[in-house]
Amino acid sequence: MSSTEPADAHTVRAYLTELLDEDPIARDRVSHGMAAIVAAARSGRAFTTSRLEVPTFRLTEDAHLPDLVCVGGILPIAVHIAYARLAGALRGSHRVLAVGLPGFRAGENLPADTTALARAMAIAVEKCCDDEPLALLGFSSGGWVAHALTAGLSSIGVRVRALILLDTPPQGVVASMALSPVLRGMLAAGPEFVATDDSALTAMGWYFELFQHRWSPGALSVPVRYIRAGSDLPGNPNRRWSEHWTSRATAVPGDHLTILTEHVDTTAGEIRELLTEFPASS
Repeated sequence: MSSTEPADAHTVRAYLTELLDEDPIARDRVSHGMAAIVAAARSGRAFTTSRLEVPTFRLTEDAHLPDLVCVGGILPIAVHIAYARLAGALRGSHRVLAVGLPGFRAGENLPADTTALARAMAIAVEKCCDDEPLALLGFSSGGWVAHALTAGLSSIGVRVRALILLDTPPQGVVASMALSPVLRGMLAAGPEFVATDDSALTAMGWYFELFQHRWSPGALSVPVRYIRAGSDLPGNPNRRWSEHWTSRATAVPGDHLTILTEHVDTTAGEIRELLTEFPASS
């Protein structure tokens, strides 16, 4: 399959599944696979700058007014599942809202660009926060979306007190290294946690295209902090990722896939510590 050949999502799904048999996964196979998904998205999806359905979830019982917004990434993992353990670890100290990306379900439009995405997500968050000052957090590629959302919220007058990037890779690293083991883990997780239907896969490809090739993180007027996984995934050194962001970095135990699972309590403790620097009343 060439990188420019249109493909349906069934073909793409089979192609990506082959990645599980590659050890290590060749970079060009990941690149070609994502290009095929983008081609499938362009040929079969609707794009718009309005009417975007943004999913939001309150993850703690006391989340009437959220003070921490956890932002979903570009992989087809339901945002409330991705952050469920973190929300549980923060219960009692922080009200947690999760916000995902539109377009992963059948019949939903995809954003034409990142500006439309950031605005739609900002409006959805504003409806939930009722003028409450917010902190934003994005794990992995969710950090890119959280960065864009921070700018979107500022543009409509919602005050963001801090942005936390949780082991977020720089854009260029993803295409060459970081995406391979993450895709492997995603596909191995199975349909209980990860959607692999046509809409989900083509949405993933389109967001990859938007954030890798059509977006760059601009300057923000809010404090940015970076939490790095203390251990690397095999063949995927992340120890210098934080140097690509204008932020102060700290490390927590675990690797990219375990800082929100078996090491989530320590990760939550670091998030609490960082948020004490930026109280909601400041």
